[in-house]
Amino acid sequence: MLILISMSRSRQNHTKNKTCDHLIKFGNEFYDKQMLFHGYGKSYSMVMHEKTGDLYFSHVSRSDDFDNREIMACHIKEETCRSVEGISGGFAVAYEKETDELFFGGNDGVYQYDFSEKVAKRIGVNGKMIYGVAIAGKYFFFIVYPKKALYIVKDRDFKHPLKFLDAEVENILLTKSLNVYLSNMTALYKIEPPHGPTKKLIVIDDQFHVRQLVKKINGSVYICTFEGIYETNETSRKAVKVCDLDKPFGMAFYESMILYSDEHAIHSLVLSNDYECINKSLADMDILRSRFSVMLEL
Repeated sequence: MLILISMSRSRQNHTKNKTCDHLIKFGNEFYDKQMLFHGYGKSYSMVMHEKTGDLYFSHVSRSDDFDNREIMACHIKEETCRSVEGISGGFAVAYEKETDELFFGGNDGVYQYDFSEKVAKRIGVNGKMIYGVAIAGKYFFFIVYPKKALYIVKDRDFKHPLKFLDAEVENILLTKSLNVYLSNMTALYKIEPPHGPTKKLIVIDDQFHVRQLVKKINGSVYICTFEGIYETNETSRKAVKVCDLDKPFGMAFYESMILYSDEHAIHSLVLSNDYECINKSLADMDILRSRFSVMLEL
């Protein structure tokens, strides 16, 4: 009996003292944080190409300056990285899954990636520094730096772009149903179709410091901010926090993993089976909820 009690207390002390810093809650699930690519911190505009297993993103090559950014491709499972050839600079990445087309924003125009030759080829907006790109179906958005002006083209007709909005835009996302999400220094906005001459800007949140907007096939839109990760959907006009990541710069999804970059590296979040830490985290959350409830009653 004394031995059993001693063993039980030992397990309790082990659970109490165990460090669970690797565990991160995303939505209703718990994930283990794992470092993927060290030295690739501050990576923006992360896009996963599932067919090849390559993660494409914009990375600071020499200093934290727009002119010194480059497009990188890192293979998730082989853990190898390479710079994308054929493009000068590079801040923006966008992918159209239905047509398997990958686009980049370079220092001197919009580029499309040739998967067979593994090289980027310029397709339009020559001589302009492209700060952001987004695509859905036949519509293509691009942001021109330094004025951060947003333009739209139809059917890849880059010779006849139309200015979409008279405001600075830093991040842009276009969904399949043509909902437009955009952000600047003032707020995160949504523009619902149809898109006539007068566009109604719906404020999703005016406190976010947005780094990237990411869409999923199920209609969810994820907002990567310095305050953490938020989620909204095409039928909603508000966002809810789903993860407390510390100052992420970019994010993407791959299979059951969540990929993100922070100041130092690119990490993966893998579904956890560390039930000891999960139970400890759930217990801690119950304690916090109980304390908060007591405070409200006072």
